Amino acid sequence: AKITPVQCPLEILLNFDLTSVSPLQALKAAAVSAFPDRGRVGELELNGTIAQAWMAIARVLAVEPAELARAIAPIYGVEPATGLDAPEPIALAAMPSAFCQQRNILPLRISEGRLVVATSNPMDENLSERARFIAARSITWVLAPPQAIEDAVVMAYAREAIRQAKPDKPES
Repeated sequence: AKITPVQCPLEILLNFDLTSVSPLQALKAAAVSAFPDRGRVGELELNGTIAQAWMAIARVLAVEPAELARAIAPIYGVEPATGLDAPEPIALAAMPSAFCQQRNILPLRISEGRLVVATSNPMDENLSERARFIAARSITWVLAPPQAIEDAVVMAYAREAIRQAKPDKPES
């Protein structure tokens, strides 16, 4: 019988390219690699959403989701996200809020001509292609927990809508 990545022992799974396994298995493998002394993560049965998997892994590791993101970002080959609470208006303008809410991503800033975007799944090639197309520029992914991104998207686009709706103050 052929062994699929989902059925593989964790030691074999850790040697896979993270893009070749499901997002849940990639997250689990990254967590095991980042926290090798905490064996219970490898025993987790993950199903459901990526957000549920993040919460389950953080709970088993007894860490905050932001700490999990900082620990596993290098394994994914990305930086941990910073500035979720203060994305640049020019970055927000690069992607519609509905797209960001549906995909749970948040454009944060433009750096060296690239749009820096927070995601909880930087291995999603389909999303990468769509984001590149919509933004009309290259994307640099940074890693953040899904719930943090979800909350930040709502706040950022609401603040931006209010900012745009305010009339310019008349000069005195």
